[in-house]
Amino acid sequence: MPKTNRWHPVMLPDNYLRKMKQDLSEADAAADSSTRCEPDPAVASESSLKKDWLRPEEDEAWQDL
Repeated sequence: MPKTNRWHPVMLPDNYLRKMKQDLSEADAAADSSTRCEPDPAVASESSLKKDWLRPEEDEAWQDL
């Protein structure tokens, strides 16, 4: 038995499609403007803290834990 296509094309008015496209563009722009990309302070400071973490004195201080 052959498979039947369950999707049927639907004709929509041009103004409906235009409005839907505009709404999607506005939602996308709003999401972009409300989302900030700020660096995480913990990650940003890791390279400078690594200098202290890798010292022998640090290993000695933490060896009993």
